[in-house]
Amino acid sequence: DLRNSAPKSAAETSFGDGAGALLLGKDKVIAELVSVYSMADEITDSWRGSTDLFARSWEERFAQAKGYLSVVPEAIRAALAKAKISPKEIDRVVGNGPDGRALASAAKAAGLDPAKVVDHLFGSVGNTGTSAPLLVLSHTLESASPGERILLFSYGNGADVLLFEVTPEIEQYRQTKSRGVSYYIMRAAPMKSYEQFMKFRNLIST
Repeated sequence: DLRNSAPKSAAETSFGDGAGALLLGKDKVIAELVSVYSMADEITDSWRGSTDLFARSWEERFAQAKGYLSVVPEAIRAALAKAKISPKEIDRVVGNGPDGRALASAAKAAGLDPAKVVDHLFGSVGNTGTSAPLLVLSHTLESASPGERILLFSYGNGADVLLFEVTPEIEQYRQTKSRGVSYYIMRAAPMKSYEQFMKFRNLIST
C-alpha cells in the first residue's frame, strides 16, 4: 500500500509504504488458521478518488467513533464467539488502525488485553494501511512460540477477523529462514532530505 498525503500534514509523518502476503498450505504450516469472521459496514471515513493525488478522510473523532471503534470491537467479539475462544486465550493481537492508541482502544473494547497488541511498527515503518495486518503478522511470527493464539483483524467498510494458532513447525522454519521483516527494517536507508523525499514521491520535478 502506498498512499500519498498532503505535504506537511499529520498523515505525511505517519504514513508508511508496505506490502504483505501469506503462503497457504495444508502440510507443515507454521500457523494454523483456526477461524474466520467477516462483517460489512459501509462508511466513507477515508478514501482516495481515482483522480485524487492525496488520501483524504473525515474528521478524526467521527471516523474513529462511528467507524473504527464501533466496527472492530463488534467484529472481534463475534469472531471469538464463533470460534468459542475466550478473550483471555488470545496471546497476541494484530490489526490495522490510525495509531497505537486506537489499536489498544479497539482491543480493550472487544474484551482483549490491550497489552497483547503487538508492535505495529509505527515508529520504524509507519502506518502501512491495508498491508499492515499481514506485514505485522509476519513480524510477530518471528518471535511467536508454538501454541500461541494470534488474533488478526483488518478494518475497512467493515472488518475481517482471522484467528491463528502457531504450530511447532515455526521452530524449523526459523532455522531455515534467515530474512524476515526485522532484517529489512535493520537495512533501512533514511532519506537525506525532505526534498529527496518529495522527488521520490514524484511530488516535485527533478
